[in-house]
Amino acid sequence: MKRKVILGICSLLLFATGIGGGIIIRDQAVTALTKQKYVLEKRIAELENAASRQKEQTATELFTNKTAELQDVVKGKLSFVSSVKKSGTDTYQVTIKLQGESRMKTDAADLVLAYGPDLEISDVTVGTAFPSYPRKTIGPASVTITGLATVAGTDMSFGKPDAVFAVLTVKKLTPEKQARLILDTNNTNVYLMGESVMDYNASFMAIEL
Repeated sequence: MKRKVILGICSLLLFATGIGGGIIIRDQAVTALTKQKYVLEKRIAELENAASRQKEQTATELFTNKTAELQDVVKGKLSFVSSVKKSGTDTYQVTIKLQGESRMKTDAADLVLAYGPDLEISDVTVGTAFPSYPRKTIGPASVTITGLATVAGTDMSFGKPDAVFAVLTVKKLTPEKQARLILDTNNTNVYLMGESVMDYNASFMAIEL
């Protein structure tokens, strides 16, 4: 009888020891996970701060480089000029150039030309006046072309004058009648640092075909 009691007590002690050991192991695991979470959160915060500092540094360098380049820029008016060359029986190549002094710069330009049902624009080829042309849209009654400056790292490439802005392939649908491409002065503009530098008086108002 005593032996059974002793064995029972020993079993209870072993069971209790197992539970206690499990609790200790569980607490240790929770503590370890908490420490890992803290280390990860700290590392993430460090990386975010480093990224933020890098963005600020890049923005500062870009502003500095742009400001330095603009010091050599002659701020003046730029205009759009055109020339027409017949390339087929009823087809024309219309070249649009950005005109101005060589030291003038621009960081954006929108050219919008309106036309009637007697004309059809089949193609627009961008020129070299701008390093980037993000928009080139041909609609049933107008064509829109946008040129933009580009940023590579901390270097900025501006638009430049005395270069081709775009070349349009235009077809007359009524050859016996005169047709026109009309400059949309409400939506056409040339910019530098957010300000208009377009010379509307020196720009063409219409292109006769």
